[in-house]
Amino acid sequence: MTVVLGDALWLPREDQLRELLRGAFRSLTRLADTYRVEIVFAGEEASFEHPQPEDAYALAVLHVLQRIA
Repeated sequence: MTVVLGDALWLPREDQLRELLRGAFRSLTRLADTYRVEIVFAGEEASFEHPQPEDAYALAVLHVLQRIA
């Protein structure tokens, strides 16, 4: 089976997303039914919640990317 590069999709692992956050990452907290990722970027504190930890990280990465774009 051949996959065309334009059809490929990268699904990063939790550790890869955490690495993308670098120094902005502060914590990952398990709550009753969700995970919370807390970051500080450009002096602004922000938190992101999702039932899956990698998705909470992804929301945090998107936040950072939107700030630098």
